Amino acid sequence: MITDNKKIKIYNKNLFEKNDKLNNILEVSLKNLIEIKCYSLDFYQLQELIDNAIYFYKNYEIFKDLLKKNKNESNKLVNVLSYFNSELILKSPEKIPIIKSLIKISRKKKVLLEIFYRKTNNNFILLYKIINNKETILHHISKHIKEKNNEKRLTPIIKINTEPPTKTNDDIGNTNGNTDDTDDIDDTDDTDDTDDTDDTDDTDDTDDTDDTDDRDDTNDTDDIKKNNKFYDIKNILNQNLKKVDMIKSKGGCSNIEFYVLEKNMHDKIQNKVGVNLDKCIVKKKFIDVDVKHKLFFYFNGKEGQYKREIQGLLSVYKKKHFPLLLSKNNKDLTIFMNYCGVPITENNIPYDWKKQLITIINTLHSSKCSNNDMWKNNFLIKDNIIHLIDFGWANNNEGYPYINITEEDINKNNNLILLLDHALERVIEKRILFKNSI
Repeated sequence: MITDNKKIKIYNKNLFEKNDKLNNILEVSLKNLIEIKCYSLDFYQLQELIDNAIYFYKNYEIFKDLLKKNKNESNKLVNVLSYFNSELILKSPEKIPIIKSLIKISRKKKVLLEIFYRKTNNNFILLYKIINNKETILHHISKHIKEKNNEKRLTPIIKINTEPPTKTNDDIGNTNGNTDDTDDIDDTDDTDDTDDTDDTDDTDDTDDTDDTDDRDDTNDTDDIKKNNKFYDIKNILNQNLKKVDMIKSKGGCSNIEFYVLEKNMHDKIQNKVGVNLDKCIVKKKFIDVDVKHKLFFYFNGKEGQYKREIQGLLSVYKKKHFPLLLSKNNKDLTIFMNYCGVPITENNIPYDWKKQLITIINTLHSSKCSNNDMWKNNFLIKDNIIHLIDFGWANNNEGYPYINITEEDINKNNNLILLLDHALERVIEKRILFKNSI
């Protein structure tokens, strides 16, 4: 026997299926509610949620019972609201308002949500249900994957095994009485003329100690250009850089700012580094943020992100398709890079994107660098050239978050956006297993 409530549910379902306007209201409203619920999550928490939601969708038959409402649950307010909503849909569907979002989530979070919608045929209703039951669902998925993999534990590799820079006698003696080495990063004379300890660890920051003086030395400049020797431009940069507003994405633990170089400064820097530069440069500062996920701290927080970024950028220094490291300050965890363009979209993908991606992965391989975070948010386009940015998870081996494009991926996909989605999805189970092993 079908009850009145059952009849209303059936009627409402048919009404939505036949009414495009109602479908649009439902989609816009639920997606806005999803963004509101995601606002309080930090990036790593949302990334974990999306990983599990995609895994749930791909294994729906295994987990579908988790979405069933608890029969013993009794919530009079919810029941009353449900009744009025049903009556409104049934009698006056044209009066249903769209739920608007009064908050704005970061572009990086939006990209994650877009990936979910593409990978699940726009199943926003499923994501909404998962968010409302996330603790239970994440627990059961974790348990399932753990049993499936026989409690296999993945061991992270978080350091790049490169040789530290060779120290000169002047370097060894340049301590100036300052012994603050709390960041545990090689701080070789890059503190913007402040006193600082020349403390080194096993991080390869490339010997740039003697290149920071702004000498008009033709032989030195030729050596830098010819040998791809890292030259830190901090002594050329002045304090009057003009900040400009451009599209940017706040990272999990960094702030991005854009500056325009005056012509004289631009020409001087370009002559020194021997690479054609845009007049815009990028400042990236690694900061303390309200990150709640244990993963962030497991990998040494902002200091770990900064160290891996520097190592990764130096490994592909002056290579096409990658940011050019211009300056670094180990004391305040700040770097300057060249401008690499705008976020990749369906409308700005170069016609030869497959050839460019193959060049990118071959360069990484020859440089013994694994980016590990090759997802859509980390690809930019400038002058029809693809750039892979963000080396905060870079390593000399594959490691978390395990997102690396292969030639097989390129050969099997004819759409770049879908290829990037596939590269992220392919290692979801591996990512979930690792997160639950730490």
